[in-house]
Amino acid sequence: MNAYIHAIASDTSLTEDIKLLIPNPQMRRRMSVLLKQSVGAAMQCLHNAGHPAVDAIVTATAFGCLADSEQFLKNLLENDEQMLNPTPFIQSTFNTVGGQVALLCDNVSYNMTYTHRGHSFESAVLDTVTLLETGDASCVLLGAFDFKTPTLEIILKRMGWPEGYGEGAYFFLLSSNPDGALAQLHLPEFPAYLDKADLPETPVYFPTQSASSLYDLLAKGPLKKPVRLCHNYRDREPAVLLVSPTK
Repeated sequence: MNAYIHAIASDTSLTEDIKLLIPNPQMRRRMSVLLKQSVGAAMQCLHNAGHPAVDAIVTATAFGCLADSEQFLKNLLENDEQMLNPTPFIQSTFNTVGGQVALLCDNVSYNMTYTHRGHSFESAVLDTVTLLETGDASCVLLGAFDFKTPTLEIILKRMGWPEGYGEGAYFFLLSSNPDGALAQLHLPEFPAYLDKADLPETPVYFPTQSASSLYDLLAKGPLKKPVRLCHNYRDREPAVLLVSPTK
């Protein structure tokens, strides 16, 4: 597989001022906190890689921009469906992050968002690796984001889910060039089941947590040995990411 990870970033690892990452003040002012963190992480990743021209932007999310969706519905009820601010509605769509990044980069290339619940990030990885392997792209920005809201936590609590639900935005810059890469990313696997011994000790309460696991793995530096990142959201959606050192 010709998919090599060259740079990473997360919403908690921003080293640049958000005003530099998102220089347009009007765009920045209209963004919700979730959107600002996600787009900021994407732009930080591009900054870490030296701002290369990307041929594709591929993102993944299970819930999308929930805060904006909730705000739009709240305004709908409180204002009796009259004189509604369109911004929360526009920013509530699942592909908002990918679209905002494209606008900031003046990028008009391939742009796709995957919303396949616990397989969202793995589906985005599948697309990214395929693009690089087939030569349809030589540089791809890959990312995943999901954030909890008070309403989501109430709903999950009613469903019997334990507290401690995760969140975050994670982005990776991949190319077909192995020189200087942190690791090589392979096609994901979707097994029928996973043994408990293969799963992390901490239960997965975060549908795109595999992106978090990949970020944590590479934040330590270039990979030294092959790693299988196993993920089974809600014990119903098993998936495996395969990562190996650059040859």
